[in-house]
Amino acid sequence: MTEAEAAPEPQTKTPEASPPSRGVSPPSRVRALARRALEQWDRALAVLAASVLALSFGFDYGADNQLIYLLKSLAIANPGILEKDWYASEVTHYHPVFAWLGAALIALNRDGWAVAITQVLLITVATTFIYEALRALAPKRVALAGFLCALPLMIMTRTSSVAVSYAFDAYLQPSGLGSLGLFGAIAMFVRGNFLASGIWVGIAGLFHANYLILSIPTFGLMHLFLGLKGLPRRLLLNLGPLCIAAIPVLPVIVATASSPDAARAQEILFSIRSPHHYSPGQFYKALAPFAGWQMFGVGLGSVLFRGKRSPAARFGIVLSALMALVWIGSGFSTVAYVPRVVQLFVWRFAPYIDMLSAAIGCLVLVKIAVEPGFARRISPALLALAAGGLVVVGTFQTERKNPFWIALTVVAVALLAFCVHGGFELVKRWIRLPRFEQGWLRHGPSVVLVLSLGFMVHYSVGEIEAIPSNSSLLREGGAKSDDLLTWMRDETPIDAVFLTPPDVDTFRFYGQRAIVVDWKSTPMVPGELVEWHRRLSDVCGRRVESRRDLRGYNELDRSELERLKVRYHLNYAVVSRGSERKLGYETVFKNHRYAVVKL
Repeated sequence: MTEAEAAPEPQTKTPEASPPSRGVSPPSRVRALARRALEQWDRALAVLAASVLALSFGFDYGADNQLIYLLKSLAIANPGILEKDWYASEVTHYHPVFAWLGAALIALNRDGWAVAITQVLLITVATTFIYEALRALAPKRVALAGFLCALPLMIMTRTSSVAVSYAFDAYLQPSGLGSLGLFGAIAMFVRGNFLASGIWVGIAGLFHANYLILSIPTFGLMHLFLGLKGLPRRLLLNLGPLCIAAIPVLPVIVATASSPDAARAQEILFSIRSPHHYSPGQFYKALAPFAGWQMFGVGLGSVLFRGKRSPAARFGIVLSALMALVWIGSGFSTVAYVPRVVQLFVWRFAPYIDMLSAAIGCLVLVKIAVEPGFARRISPALLALAAGGLVVVGTFQTERKNPFWIALTVVAVALLAFCVHGGFELVKRWIRLPRFEQGWLRHGPSVVLVLSLGFMVHYSVGEIEAIPSNSSLLREGGAKSDDLLTWMRDETPIDAVFLTPPDVDTFRFYGQRAIVVDWKSTPMVPGELVEWHRRLSDVCGRRVESRRDLRGYNELDRSELERLKVRYHLNYAVVSRGSERKLGYETVFKNHRYAVVKL
């Protein structure tokens, strides 16, 4: 370089000259932001696809578990109602944070639309986290194609699994927020961001105590599988937020653990109220497809689960920890029966194993289709394991619609691509095809992505068309227009106490008046659960051993009603139409099904 070249050019500053701009000019900044936004096209498409799963559940409010979980929210949003209701005002509420969220949504829209839309958004975001985990394992187009292939499987099964467990439901409830937090925590763990993972698992625990308890051993195992180096720091980052999340639910946990009624409460919960959740004899057949999905996912995914530091290895660690928790817990619920373990309900994490297994299996099938020779990396034994898992799912999946043919379609396309590539390899021995393999490596992911998008759309059309029929908010009738419930709410004193048929769970929520007890509203603190069972037996006139005993309510006579009136300070009783004549009380309301007598 010459001296002339090295010397800077003299700069003349005139009054008219504007000062040199610093950084990027506004138009350039806008272009840069636009470019970055366009680079996220895959995430936008993943969100759109995830919203199809969310919309397939419909827009619903005020039924099923919401009649319990939103009851406290309803009372907060409508001060003065249910103050004399035992369950609403005296029972320990075990989802306190959710109660305030629900109250805010109800106050925002009294018809329930804010609740329903929140549920759709929640499922969309939570499902998109599955894509975020896959995106850390493969290029955008491959990861997105795998995600799009897995979504129809989730739509078909409605994310349900063993022991009547599910990741998502049609109704907003605490477990849905638990699913959001858990999927967020898993995606961040796979990406190696343990603090973000801890924040998301803290959100799961904040809204649902079961997620709080189960996440401790699950994420503890994940970090143990990562190795001992840096273990204390990693555990602090990933589990520290749970300590904060535990504060609102700590009273429930302490009361449950220290109650002298624990043994009796477990008997009521396991044998009378919820054997479908806690008794393996009620759902053991569902363990076969549950195992089948794991065979499918592990058989195909093991080719990626190598080492300890890669995102794919961490994905394998997530699956291993979840499976260890559920299968070990199942062992202590069957072979060696430990009631405390049974009550933990480890099967709550089963749907996440199914969904992650399906997702990783579909991702590997896409890689087989787009990467010539990738299938040769999978050992014959693991391929046989995956094929066997698919057969098990097709044979035993009975909880919802069977997704076997959807999974088989993805397998068939991957196999076809593999065979076509093998055929070209044979032809190349006689004919020069120098650009085929390079061209497929370049354009194959785009072709498979388009095919997977068409596959997703094909299985989504029917679900979108069924939204009106699947949505209680879009249908006429139901509890919201029941004339008896409207009469209770509008024509009786706000502090009235009703005796109602215990097998009907809508009186308290829609009638907005205190009742004695119903089958649906089950406390979790042992002493309160024992009291619930006593009340139930009291209003049925017999010791309740199963739901069948609730029919005893229809046999109550005047003397028993007088006894119940004194004990529970009753003002009204709801009985089957026709029964009111033999009771001898004043009838104040009557419709085609029920009569209300004033006590």
